[in-house]
Amino acid sequence: MRAIEPLFPDQPNCARYLPAISQNYAEAANNLSWSFTGLPGTMLDYLQRGGFFRYPATLVSAGQAAKTAAKAARPTMVTNRHKAGTFTIADSGGFQIQQGTLKWEGESTVLRMLRWMEDHGDWVMALDFPTGGISIGNVTPHVRRLQEEGLGQQLDALNATNQQGLDFNTCLLQTRINTEFMLRERDPSKAGFLVVLQGRNEAESSSWYREFQPLIIDGIAFAGAHARNYRLLLNRLLDMRADGTLQRLKHVHILGTSTIECAVLFTAIQRAIRQHDNPDFQITYDTSNPMVSAMEFNIAITSYGLDYVSAGMGNKLVSLAPDWAYDRTLNEWCADVADQTNDGCRETGRDRQFPAFSGVGKQVKMGDLLDLSSGTPKPITNAMLLVACHNTQVYVDAHRNAISNWYHANDGRSRFPVRTRVLEAVINLALDPHKCPSPYALISESRHALEALV
Repeated sequence: MRAIEPLFPDQPNCARYLPAISQNYAEAANNLSWSFTGLPGTMLDYLQRGGFFRYPATLVSAGQAAKTAAKAARPTMVTNRHKAGTFTIADSGGFQIQQGTLKWEGESTVLRMLRWMEDHGDWVMALDFPTGGISIGNVTPHVRRLQEEGLGQQLDALNATNQQGLDFNTCLLQTRINTEFMLRERDPSKAGFLVVLQGRNEAESSSWYREFQPLIIDGIAFAGAHARNYRLLLNRLLDMRADGTLQRLKHVHILGTSTIECAVLFTAIQRAIRQHDNPDFQITYDTSNPMVSAMEFNIAITSYGLDYVSAGMGNKLVSLAPDWAYDRTLNEWCADVADQTNDGCRETGRDRQFPAFSGVGKQVKMGDLLDLSSGTPKPITNAMLLVACHNTQVYVDAHRNAISNWYHANDGRSRFPVRTRVLEAVINLALDPHKCPSPYALISESRHALEALV
């Protein structure tokens, strides 16, 4: 397993944001024949030097990349990366199973995901059945399937123990079966292994952890509500301290969150645990927002602000650019939009927004991104790959800038809302065993702040 810390010598001991790359983007960035307005697709590859920007770490989903055996064989910027200078976490495809876009075929699906992840990731993730599928009805067919496969008694026994319902225990049991299978079949010399912890609330999270704690080797991935609820996250970390798991963890990944506040508070958690429990402890976190915004919704990130902690990114539909902006670069248009946003910030007393700036945004013009032939501007599909690159660089810069402001700028913390400062104080106190004899009680007392969306 490879560590991410050596790749960031200029900003040590921080939680690291990982952009979650889309399969279409990863393929285009490795395609020597792809180009747009003279800009080659290989410049989209941020893992290597020579592109529009460089960032040596990413998250990739095997649920997209290895959806079928044929797809698993396709080369991408991830499969062809130089491993010595880059870092990749491979997500297992649980989300795709939840959404119904990855066909479940039992052990053959699990093994295909595992082999692809081991070949292309520094850390691989257990193939979980997310509890998020319960509310949308996607778990019910698997309840029946497990019962038909003769596992009904195990389901009933789990439910009698934790009383969280058959749907929840179907997710738990199938994830445990998958995890145990992957642990038997994995090649430990290729990658570290992240056991996935699910749960939508305290009862589910606690029950899930008790079931999976014996399987944790050197890393975990927090999924479900843990990404949006500091109370659940801190309670499980304290459970790990109590049973000795925390002291041997090498890596924790938090799935599906990337607000600017995360950069600060996840870093605070990491530093506290390194100080009191485990000097090798590392946190990473991700979302696919930069790429999804561009490639599914044709949205460009135009600015970001440190006090917009829950939705820190200003954005706008590319098609809404006025005709006078067609000869302006994407960066220049973002600066214009940010100026308008900052007029509102000054009126409301909020901190100013930083205009979005990117390497690709310096080179591509707004008119290049749009099909103007019909009289109604429409985003060009291939052009949205360039916007995805722009968005990704802005996200990366926003998270690194947040950490720099919080930990290094003289007045940096004043640019964040009071909420961020309160949460950091709670985190630091709860994780300090010398100053806080009753951390669970402190977390419970602070639950209204800790359970706010992050």
